[in-house]
Amino acid sequence: MLRHVDRLGRAGAALQSAAVADVRDLRVLLVDDDEMQHRLVPRVLSRVGLTQVRSEARARSVPDAVVAFDPDLILLDMRLADGDGFGVLAALADRDPEWPRRHVVLVTGDTDPRVADRAVAMGAREVLIKPFGVTELVDLVTRVAGPGDLPAAPAPAAASAPAPVPEAARMGAADGAARSAGVGAADGANLVDVVTELASARSVDDVVRIVRTAARKLTGADGATFVLREGDHCHYVDEDAISPLWKGSRFPLATCISGWAMVHRQPVVVEDIYVDDRIPHDAYRPTFVKSLVMVPIRTAEPIGAIGNYWARHRLPTPEEVRVLQALADSTAVALQNARLYAQLDGAHEQTDELTTANDDLRQFVYAVAHDVRSPLQTISGFAELLAAGSEPDVAAAADAIRRAAGDLADYVSDLLAFATADARTLQAELLSLDQLVGEVVGRLEAVIRDRGANVVVEADARIVADRVLMEQVLQNLVANAIDYTPADRRPVVRIGATADDDWWDLRVSDNGDGVPVGERETIFEAFRRGSAGSGRPGSGLGLALCRRAAERHGGGITVGDGPDGGAEFVVRLSRRPVGR
Repeated sequence: MLRHVDRLGRAGAALQSAAVADVRDLRVLLVDDDEMQHRLVPRVLSRVGLTQVRSEARARSVPDAVVAFDPDLILLDMRLADGDGFGVLAALADRDPEWPRRHVVLVTGDTDPRVADRAVAMGAREVLIKPFGVTELVDLVTRVAGPGDLPAAPAPAAASAPAPVPEAARMGAADGAARSAGVGAADGANLVDVVTELASARSVDDVVRIVRTAARKLTGADGATFVLREGDHCHYVDEDAISPLWKGSRFPLATCISGWAMVHRQPVVVEDIYVDDRIPHDAYRPTFVKSLVMVPIRTAEPIGAIGNYWARHRLPTPEEVRVLQALADSTAVALQNARLYAQLDGAHEQTDELTTANDDLRQFVYAVAHDVRSPLQTISGFAELLAAGSEPDVAAAADAIRRAAGDLADYVSDLLAFATADARTLQAELLSLDQLVGEVVGRLEAVIRDRGANVVVEADARIVADRVLMEQVLQNLVANAIDYTPADRRPVVRIGATADDDWWDLRVSDNGDGVPVGERETIFEAFRRGSAGSGRPGSGLGLALCRRAAERHGGGITVGDGPDGGAEFVVRLSRRPVGR
């Protein structure tokens, strides 16, 4: 395919800005990482007497090369080993003082118009679509050079065929391939564009969208439909038509013409649908269709069909049928590619998930190793001093060992609770909030007594949840509320619950200093502790366990400002049945 996209708009003024007296004076910078292009382009341009050509392969070196060489024309390849054309355009606009007068042509194999639009918006004058011919390159260069004493362009290579019309001449190799298949020049050009677009389709939806429109345009039909085979039925997946046809419908293979094309593995042409017994006439009466052609998608084992329809009696030409069949064959490949892409995407997702899990595991192991080694260091250090007889205060050393051992035991308990929070099957029970809090207060009796804390249940609500996890949640929240209340005030912990049709919200608030806004998300991560926790004992797992337990109940946990000036934690639980 050969296609040149000129998006100048103000072509005259823009071309004059780069005009030189003679094409031989034109300075051309080729930016391409393909060594063969570095050899080819200068040879082509030398045929019109242009010898001032320099090549650059690296995107990052282009701005310096432009300043040093001062080119009039820059042929910029879109894909470079160390960047892309967009990055080069941005760098030139930022660093080249002569940027406004450069004539930059972005060279790309991407026919997506958005690429051209973006390139022009970033300062490119034109977009040249690969593959392009020698004649077009020479024409572009001489046109950029402007009026002057230009040598004649080289004559094209001799050909046995008559000289084609201009549009056909621009089709290059793709036109020849199309003609070899019996496709006309214009249709061949369009078909190659469509096939190029299909090659980049990454999903079945993309393929359907491309084909439904292309099938209609290629033959000037009044409607086109995309059909996929589903067992013994035809599924009319999508359509592009002047009025509705059968989008979304499913019919037995034996009752529709698309099924006939699939079963018989060949195209079918019907000039008058109402004289053909293969057509279900009643299904067509509400539609505009008078004539049609249906081609199977893949003739060996058809997986679908593409249909074109006309609102007047019309006999599609053999050439049009060949174009549609070529489209259908390309569609079969595109569908297979799309399904492979889906499998690859799934594999990539699994790989990403595995990588994330491994990263999380590494962080988990690192955190556990760090937190376990701290109390062990205390235990082993004091034990060594005692064993050596070099510790005068035996009682203090023994107390330090006891505390460290206790911290380690608590840590292991927290770690076990956290690690098993996802493993156990939830047991849904009707629970009284008052009874849950009573159990938690009993476990924390010593802490509550030492701090003179007041734990208040503001409402004896009832919830349906897992008893073990809810006791762990409330115990962690109450213990934190007491621990994080400054020593100069008596802790007050308020526990309540509200409900609507979908949720229970358990609320635990305190009269401490609250949680800084910037930490209200991170404190729920495993081994992450807020700034107020510095120097305090604890595993950093309590709030992470609370979040995990809430999520297992279909909800979550948040923290905000409490009514007494401290923090308020809200544990949201779904009222849907638990047990998963």
